[in-house]
Amino acid sequence: PYWQQLGAAGIGMVLAAVIVPVYGVALARKLDLRRREAERRADEAEVATRTDQLTRAANRVGFMKAMERVVEEARSSGMAACVFYIDLDGFKSVNDQVGHHAGDRVLVEVADALRACVRSTDVVGRLGGDEFAILLTGADGDARLEPVLGTFLDEMAAPFRAGTHAVQLGASVGTATQTGESQPGDLLRRADIAMYAAKRNGRMNVVRYDESMDRD
Repeated sequence: PYWQQLGAAGIGMVLAAVIVPVYGVALARKLDLRRREAERRADEAEVATRTDQLTRAANRVGFMKAMERVVEEARSSGMAACVFYIDLDGFKSVNDQVGHHAGDRVLVEVADALRACVRSTDVVGRLGGDEFAILLTGADGDARLEPVLGTFLDEMAAPFRAGTHAVQLGASVGTATQTGESQPGDLLRRADIAMYAAKRNGRMNVVRYDESMDRD
């Protein structure tokens, strides 16, 4: 009798008791999807600020962030962190002779060659122009210097494609290894100093940093 008296209102109450929870679940799912999409876009934007758009290597900002993390781990755990600072020899002539578009293609190939030398846990960066860097991580970082250098020099010995031309590049390389309480900027600066020492010695040279270079 109670439901007969209420009629349509009763039916509406029953439907509301079913529909409202279902709608609430659907709304919660929709909001969760929007939140995840916003987080994904934020992550992509963050990655973009740390990535060189041409070569897809880490840019200077991304490389320094990686160094901060790795150097801190090295200080606390005793792991080695090693940096290569790489300046291409003869790259300016590529841009002058075959154009900047072909030069960009060469930079992409160089970044790919550097990635082929290291593990996925290591970091390859383009610091600007024709300057690149490699960050070797892990407890065996220092021990891996020579094998990685050998692979790198073999990669650089092969010609790179610049449009329809094959160009032969060289590289001046400076290396430095994490010691004591040095900061990320110190490690990169030391590798940079060693790189300029290598450049003074001519094409395809590798120099390892030592403290006497700070007095030169």
